[in-house]
Amino acid sequence: MGNINYLEIGSFEGRSLLYVSELDNCKSAHGVDTFEGSDEHLAINFQTVFENFKSNLSLIKKKNISYSKLDSNSFFKDNNSKFNLIYINGSHEYENVKKGFINALEHLQNNGYIIFDYFIWSFYDDVKRNPMNAIVQYYKKYNFFLKVIYFNRQVILQKKI
Repeated sequence: MGNINYLEIGSFEGRSLLYVSELDNCKSAHGVDTFEGSDEHLAINFQTVFENFKSNLSLIKKKNISYSKLDSNSFFKDNNSKFNLIYINGSHEYENVKKGFINALEHLQNNGYIIFDYFIWSFYDDVKRNPMNAIVQYYKKYNFFLKVIYFNRQVILQKKI
């Protein structure tokens, strides 16, 4: 992969965003997170998470990083950029994963990659609400221009059109 234009949905404390931003071939890295958590985060203080995020980002030597403190749907609605690597690790609920999948495809460059962090994840008793359902359903819908690169606990897809 040449220069990386990286988007991370769900940055939490920013450690993966920090790691990618410091790669030699990372041109830009942008994190999107509400820093409010979701159903599985009831015991976490997200004000502390956000303070840790900002502290971690202050360690970055390169100035190629930015973030948006909002939900991914709002980010994508106003975003005009294209990315060649999108890491989706935000909300794990079906509707949000579905919207994230569709939005990511629209903002992914040809030959770019989407990584879903949570394919095998079963927080919700109703399996239809879990990420696997959305990822499989929308992969089937768009598989004519997607190539599976990796498939296990995570899923990596490449856009081929």
